Amino acid sequence: MAAEPERAKVIYVHRNGEPYEERYGMRMVVHPRKTKNYEQLKNEMTARVRLNTGAVRAVFHAHTGAEVEALDQFEHDQHYVCCATERVRLISLAKGATPRKSPRPKTALAQPTPSPEKAKVITVYRNGDRHHDGKKYIISKKRYQTMDQLFEDLSANVSVNTGAVRRLVSATDIKTDVENIGDIEDKGSYICLGGERGVDMKNLPEKLRKVVKAGTPGSAGKRPGSGSGKKMQKFGTQTDKGKVIWVYVNGDKHHKGTKFVIHHKKFKTMDQLKLTMSNKMGLPTGPVLKVLHYSPELPALVEEVKALERFQDEHHYIACGAEKFNKPAMPNKLKEVQYGGGEGAEGAATDDDFLNPPSSTSAATSGLAAPPTAAADVPEPEPEAAPEPEPEAAPEPEPEAA
Repeated sequence: MAAEPERAKVIYVHRNGEPYEERYGMRMVVHPRKTKNYEQLKNEMTARVRLNTGAVRAVFHAHTGAEVEALDQFEHDQHYVCCATERVRLISLAKGATPRKSPRPKTALAQPTPSPEKAKVITVYRNGDRHHDGKKYIISKKRYQTMDQLFEDLSANVSVNTGAVRRLVSATDIKTDVENIGDIEDKGSYICLGGERGVDMKNLPEKLRKVVKAGTPGSAGKRPGSGSGKKMQKFGTQTDKGKVIWVYVNGDKHHKGTKFVIHHKKFKTMDQLKLTMSNKMGLPTGPVLKVLHYSPELPALVEEVKALERFQDEHHYIACGAEKFNKPAMPNKLKEVQYGGGEGAEGAATDDDFLNPPSSTSAATSGLAAPPTAAADVPEPEPEAAPEPEPEAAPEPEPEAA
């Protein structure tokens, strides 16, 4: 009798730390013909789940918290949490949701399962392009959790002329920005903006001319301080300036540094910055796990940066993976760094200068005259010799009496 073929297992995969309801999750099929080993399944999860902290290194059961160590430990129709190198955070069920195939108590009344929220279909237009016909987008909480995710998708598909998409305004109210996913209306028309001040009314798309209300060109967008009773500042004085930093690869002597601009609108968390560094720099040891601030004034020359506010403008940093700071193979560019007097200046401090400070003998051999002291300027007078005492005359002997 022929052996029965092994059946495929259907599992649901979630990102670490993200809240979810039981009916949500990325559906994956585990079959021995398709997936040969556990590492192949982790690579597939990395490509589909797209963790912000790097590649998938470990998988845990969503309810029990047990780590899955082999391919045959996956159970059919169960939920799992993907992690990189961070600590796993088990996901609690949303209010009203129940685990799959969990027995309901006979005494309790059956609660109605909340129906999934209906997706919204909108039309997005490019600002300043009168010939743009618009593009349809499906908005749902399963697809877009935050506005940054929507902006990233719009930047790749709509391609605003002024750069990445940073704002979204409704065609019926061009003076107010859309700040939350829940504020988007079904079957609405929206305009994508980059770094410009507002909607270009002169080059408005033809299909929006009847929809857009009359407004002053360049007046769209809710600016900081609007509605709070504060007086608006002039354009150019209220824009926060980003911090420009230079990042080097740890252990690469010949690395010339990569320029990054730290701005609160571009990077919300430290993990976003590390992910961007990992994709742009490509460390040989894997993703960027820590960033070290280099300064000759520090006792150990480097110090780990754990928050975006700790970055300083025009300073130099080293990107590391899981390895330690490689001091012997420090980039040559960093040896010229001198925050007080600039870079590349003559007499710039090096690593040996902090380990071996110049002594008095080295200053004499280098040709530098030592500063004169007060004792060296005025020669001391020689002491006068004391006069020798004259010898006393011996007394004459008295004659003896006869």
